[in-house]
Amino acid sequence: MNLVIYPIYNEAKYLETFYQSLRKIYFGDVLFIDDGSTDRGKDFLITIRDFHTSLFRTPQKIRLRCLSY
Repeated sequence: MNLVIYPIYNEAKYLETFYQSLRKIYFGDVLFIDDGSTDRGKDFLITIRDFHTSLFRTPQKIRLRCLSY
């Protein structure tokens, strides 16, 4: 199993373009980790209806601590 983990923090401006580009070359599982963003990036990710795309949201910035799980 392959998994792309992509942390985001206030990346709404680039997120849709990144996601579309990624899906053209990679068809596996993608996990976005929203590190307490204050923009609308997570809103875009919530609308994605793709079985291979997941979103993990944290209420506040925890930075790299999430990698310890």
